[in-house]
Amino acid sequence: MSKRIVILMLLNAVVVSVSYAQNGRRSSDKSSGPPPLPKDFLYDDDGGSTQVVLPDFSNDWNMRDHGGPVVHKPLQNSIFLGSVWAEPALRARELKLSDLSADAPDLDRARLAKFGVYLQAGAFDVDEDFSDDAFTVFGGNKSTNDLQIQRHLAQMLARGALPIPHSGTIYVVYLPPGVQSALEGRGAGKDYVAYHNFFYSSLGLVRYAVVPFEADSERAHAIAWRAWAETALNPTGQGWY
Repeated sequence: MSKRIVILMLLNAVVVSVSYAQNGRRSSDKSSGPPPLPKDFLYDDDGGSTQVVLPDFSNDWNMRDHGGPVVHKPLQNSIFLGSVWAEPALRARELKLSDLSADAPDLDRARLAKFGVYLQAGAFDVDEDFSDDAFTVFGGNKSTNDLQIQRHLAQMLARGALPIPHSGTIYVVYLPPGVQSALEGRGAGKDYVAYHNFFYSSLGLVRYAVVPFEADSERAHAIAWRAWAETALNPTGQGWY
């Protein structure tokens, strides 16, 4: 057998091997979709994922450490969006929602301490965004997504309407009645009742929870507390969950 024939046979084998590899990769690419998420996570609007509080959330704190950081000494900074929060009927809620840790059950305090999160008395601040109606804030829409929330927080920080975030800051955004929250096609109330996320700004890491309006005041407090606690436990997606 001549050298030329041997070389041609080897080249043909290489071409066939490459073709099989490419076809296999294409087949794999077609069949592979987004990886499955834990039950209390949803995909957000920029292709990432975010932890949510499910509508049927319970007091079960069966969590596992994924090696990431927690917020050891969290400071709650509440943002009440929309002029409706200035009305007397909702003003009565504001004090309780502004300091979620004040009424935290002793059992929850002990659980948080076990995970390295320690509550501090009086560690809260309030920033009321009454300057514009919330519908105006979100472009006249009755629904807002996570990217709009991030954009609004960044704008508030840029104009000095919010304190600069530090190692313990967790912003809690309370939506007013009539403004719905959506995450990548999923709606608040049906698929989740609150969520938390984070982004990087020129002023630092911004950790925040979003709490859609809940008519029942006691349930509203329980939802907000759970969202805030989960933000402290899993601020960047690799903590306790």
